[in-house]
Amino acid sequence: MKKILSLFLILFVLAAVLPANTFAAESDVEAYLGKCTQLPSSAVFQAKKGKEITLNFRNMPCSEDTNKASEILFSVTYKKDDPRTDFTATAFYINTEDNGWYKTTYNGVECYVFADNTQSSGGYANATTTGMKYPTEHFLGKKFDLEGIISVTGSRLIALEANLVRVENGKSETITTCKEEDSSLLSGGTFNIKGSMLASKFKFEELPEGNYYLNYVIYVNGYYVDKDGHRKIYTADKAILMEDFTVTEHICKFEKTHTTTSWHPHRETEICHGCGEEREIEGTETFTTKTKVIKAATCLQEGKLQELCVRCNSILGTEVIPKENHTPVTVNKTDTYTGDVVCSVCNTLLEKGTDITDHKHRPVHTGEYEDDHPHREIIRCFCGMESYGEEHFETEIINKTDVYTGDEVCVTCGEVVAGGEEIVEKEYASGDVNSDGKVNALDATQILRYANNKSSVLTGCEKGSAMFMTADVNRDGKINALDATQILRYANNKSSVLK
Repeated sequence: MKKILSLFLILFVLAAVLPANTFAAESDVEAYLGKCTQLPSSAVFQAKKGKEITLNFRNMPCSEDTNKASEILFSVTYKKDDPRTDFTATAFYINTEDNGWYKTTYNGVECYVFADNTQSSGGYANATTTGMKYPTEHFLGKKFDLEGIISVTGSRLIALEANLVRVENGKSETITTCKEEDSSLLSGGTFNIKGSMLASKFKFEELPEGNYYLNYVIYVNGYYVDKDGHRKIYTADKAILMEDFTVTEHICKFEKTHTTTSWHPHRETEICHGCGEEREIEGTETFTTKTKVIKAATCLQEGKLQELCVRCNSILGTEVIPKENHTPVTVNKTDTYTGDVVCSVCNTLLEKGTDITDHKHRPVHTGEYEDDHPHREIIRCFCGMESYGEEHFETEIINKTDVYTGDEVCVTCGEVVAGGEEIVEKEYASGDVNSDGKVNALDATQILRYANNKSSVLTGCEKGSAMFMTADVNRDGKINALDATQILRYANNKSSVLK
């Protein structure tokens, strides 16, 4: 009980010592700000000069007797001759008693200063720019669109002016000027140049050759209190200078980009790196295709296949997918009935079964073989009884090369039926083309017939073979009249490559 009484006594003392506004809820401040009139201002203000004065930085624009939630956050006292500190307003409030208050920031905290204790030391346009686009180099007849966003804080943006100036022989001439005062575009303290009436006035494609510069001028207004305590509106302007640019004649030099355009996805483009102009190249259409099944084929219906362009997905053609074959399966089979053959997919009857209660076997060749009898064909009766035919082989030659005749193997099981032999080329005496043991005019005749594409013992011989080397007596890698001449000279005991 004593502890509870002691705690109650401490709270009572704190309540008596601390101001009531120490416990003010933040919602009270917000509620009172909602009753005040907020006006734009980016004025620079300072404490009044000529006397000692204290600036109180409060949490809300009011006096203690009008709202007990008001409290002093900071206080700065200036003597009569002390230098004054400049503060920048972010807004101007008129409270419920028609008193003016500057909203500012002190020690990183937003607070409010009674304007009658201040005097203005100037007003200015606090402007920032983002995404500004302007020509650094321009070519005759080239279109260009102005872009960028201008934002103003603290003040109200009331107008924006743009001027295009031509400079020649040290003299300046304004070519185009436009002032935008459309409140709908200037709302919120920002102006978007792109697509505005102001931007549409500038026709860069019509400019003649020469030197130019472009500048913007922003106009703002806001509220402040003068040294006599009178509430006034200031108007300020600020110029934003842009860099110079030139307009010159330009001849495009195009280079292939090996890319395609969105408006013609199958055609390559070329670009001028000087001005950035890009154009498509006619006759360069290329297609990389893919296929897409839009309707699957079954054993009952045909399917549909589309050929598409990989780049743009456009349809280049359509094909029909043939019907699938039925998948046969035997059903209803018994000892006295062969069973019906139906399709396991669609259940279509493919072959009606036969009653085999009493029948004569009629075996037929199946073209099938079993692993145990790879060379004997299975013969089957419609009733299902199977037997084997005579043993036989269907063979093929494998492993054949220029120096090996190849092995004869069974097509069914791969068994080697007969092995191959090595091919040993017959050696020929140099010049003895017809292999009669002599080198004479008959050999020269065979060479001349071969050289003139007529029937000869040399027909079909391969270069480098013994037969070829026999005829190529001068070893020039060819069989022609020069070889025949050497043979005739040899036959007539004249000088020849033959010895």
